[in-house]
Parts: sequence; C-alpha cells; structure tokens
Amino acid sequence: MKTKIGLMLIPGLLLCLTGCGRTETSCAAAAVREWEAPKKTFGVMPEPAPEKEAYFQASYELSSIEIPLSECVCEYAGEDFQIYSSFIYYDEKNFPYSGTMVYMQTPADSLQIYSPHDYCIDQENGVIYFLFRDGNDSFGSVYKYFAEDIAGTVSISGAKVLSTYLVEDWLKDAYGAASDEAQSSFSDIHLSITSLEYRKGDVIIGGEASGICIAAGERYYIDWEWNDTTKEENVVPHAFRTYDEEKDPEIYAACQEAFDLFEGGDRSVLVPYENMRCCTDKNTQTGLRMDVNGDGLPELLYVNTDSDEERRILPIEYIYTYTGGMTKTVELVYTDLNDYTEFLFSGDGINLVYDYSDHGQVNYGSYTRYQFDENWEKKPLYRIWLYCFYDMDYYDEEEDAWYKEKFPDTYGRRGGGCYFFKGSPVLNAASESGLPYDWTEEEITEDEFLALYYEMTGFDFLEENEDFSW
Repeated sequence: MKTKIGLMLIPGLLLCLTGCGRTETSCAAAAVREWEAPKKTFGVMPEPAPEKEAYFQASYELSSIEIPLSECVCEYAGEDFQIYSSFIYYDEKNFPYSGTMVYMQTPADSLQIYSPHDYCIDQENGVIYFLFRDGNDSFGSVYKYFAEDIAGTVSISGAKVLSTYLVEDWLKDAYGAASDEAQSSFSDIHLSITSLEYRKGDVIIGGEASGICIAAGERYYIDWEWNDTTKEENVVPHAFRTYDEEKDPEIYAACQEAFDLFEGGDRSVLVPYENMRCCTDKNTQTGLRMDVNGDGLPELLYVNTDSDEERRILPIEYIYTYTGGMTKTVELVYTDLNDYTEFLFSGDGINLVYDYSDHGQVNYGSYTRYQFDENWEKKPLYRIWLYCFYDMDYYDEEEDAWYKEKFPDTYGRRGGGCYFFKGSPVLNAASESGLPYDWTEEEITEDEFLALYYEMTGFDFLEENEDFSW
C-alpha cells in the first residue's frame, strides 16, 4: 500500500525536496492535497478574453486617441462605405481646439477629417461635402469624398468642388464689376453651405457667399447653388433675409432650442474654433438674448457681471448666433475680453453701443451706436463724444499753453469746461489705416448730448459715468 502511494506522490515529493522544510509524512500529506486540487478543475478551459470593441484612431499631428464607434454618430451606413462623426473636446496635449472628427471607412482604407467648418451628406449617393477655410478664417475650398470601386477594390476617393477663384468670379458676375483687375478683385471671401437637395435626380448644394470689393471698400453678398451633377451654378445677389416670430415660428423654435442646449453645457452644437476652451464662466457672466444684426432672430450675448461697481452698463464678452445650416447651429461671432476702457454693451436690450473712455490729460468719452452686418462686421450708425477740461485757472501758464496747442478746437477756443460732439460715418475705401470710416463732426449742446446718450442706452449719462462731472 505504501509503495503504491509512494509512486503516486512522486510529483508532490519532488516539490518537497526542493526545500519546503516539511517532514516526509507532512510532505506526503501535502502532496496529496496538491495533487487532488487540480482534479477539481481538470479539463475546464479559461474564459476567452472579450473581443475589443470596434474603434477608430483619432489622430492629430503626433497625438492620437481611440474612439469607440459605439460612441460615434453613424452619419451614413452603406454596404462598403460608412461615415461616423464624434465631437472631441479641447485637450491641450492632443487636440488644439474642440470640434467634430469625421471618420470614413471602406473595406480597403479609411480617412478622417478633423474639425471641418461644415459638411453635408448626400444620403442617396453616399457622398460627403466638406467646407474648409484657410488660416484667417476666409473661404478655402469645398471638397467631396465618396467610395469608388477601382479594379475590384473599394477605396475612398475625393475631388475639389468649389474654389476661392470660382466664388470670386461669381461675385464679379453678380455685381457687374468692372473689367479692370484692380476694380474687379474681391478679398476676404466667405462661404457657407446651408442646403443639399435633389431636383430631377440632380444633386444641388447651396448657401451664401460674400467678399469685399476692393474698389468700393464694401462687402457684397450672393446666394449660390451648385449642381454637382451637371457642374452648373446659379448665383444671384443676396437679399438680406429677415424673420418674423409669428410668420417663422419653426426657425424661432430651432434658434431657441440651440441656445438652450448651449447654455445647458452642450458644446457639440457650437461651430468649432481654434484653442476653444469653455467659452463662458457662469459665475461672472449672464446670458441675454436680443437681435443685434437686424435679421429678426435673437442672438445669445454673454455680459460680464464680475464687477464691484453698481453700474448697470455690463460689457459684452461673447456673442453667439444661430446659424442653422446642415450640421452646425451656434457660432461665436464676437468676443472681447475687455479691460473696462473700451467695450461693447447694450443698456436697453435693443441698441449696441461701443464705449471708449480716457481719463488721462483730459476726460474723454466716445459712444458709438453699432449694428452688425450679415458677416458680423460692426457697422457704425452714429457717434457722440465729449471732452472735459478743468477751468483755465486750474493750470499754470505752461500747462495752459500746452492744452491750447494740443486741443485747438476745444480748449484752445474757449478754455476749460465740456465740449460735446456728434458725427456720422463716411466710407473711406482708400484708407491706409485699416479703418474703413471717417467721421463728420458737429458740435452740439449739453442737452442734445444727454438726450442722444439716453436714446442710445436708456440710461442717464451722469448717473452711469461718475468720472464725468460739470
């Protein structure tokens, strides 16, 4: 009996001989235990490792992250061609600005586009159109991508659809620019895609475009359509569209919904821009909604409330507009992280006023009534300003002479006190200063100044501007 057991325990005994320190009897007992234990699980295979979820590698320069396809939006699901999108938030180490990553794949290859400015998808033919802008945010090009069977292999192909030069030609034709090159050139061209539709089997994309006519110094707008089947365009001068809340309830509802989502923290509705971080600080900013470009739709304004002052004038730091379009809904169109020396504000919830003040050698204040145009350029409507000097006996002889020479049209004429002016903008297309407007100048009375300020802001000037007194 012992012999048979000894043969059975040879493996266990060998383990004991390696230095476990047990006696022969204890080793034999241990060997039995060690030998019996595996029998309980003999023949049971380990659970196979779960298969890794399908994903794509989102890459930018030298950085990359894995994004599971289950977390993406499937934009198009063809048999051999799929399109996914995923919103990626700003990451200082990996991605320089928040935006949408579009991922395309076929059985043979894949392609990803990081943060296009806009895109739309032809669902019937499996084609995606991308809008790209250049470094200064002007229009660059429109490209399309699609799956193509080449020698039995389905791969992703691409082609340019629209170029800057073509859009410039559209602007020239629409406005009948002169043949002279200097007069017919357009700069700072912008383009948006707002529609994709089918007509008699043809695929037609459309939108708006604009450019500054160098000769006139003004921005012109066009509505465009491009038939991507026949390669024909239809371009007409743009008529500024306005909306009415009662006549256009659907677009009003869409606008308010987009702003509600954004204010609730959903940044996926925002058109991306470089180095985009969290755009608002709820502790120091308050959101207001008002129409600031005259189209009838409200914009979302964030004003700075982080001030110990009791002034009701709240500087505007951000303005967002509802853009609609095919995929994007809210766009940042104005930002000014001000220092309270010059800033844009709205006192009455209707008018926009730009406030600039300087309390150095002379108390100076300038208040310009602005409105934004269709491309969110500030258009001045009129302006009032004032200079306030101490009485002449406040200055010594040398200072008095200096002020008379420095301010000949005010202090030089009548000495100390306040001087009030109003002016209107005059387009100056030939300006080399970069400022497209000069100003007329008309001296007005104190009462006229105070009335115009109240008309602009809804506030009493002296109550809101304690630095000025007379």
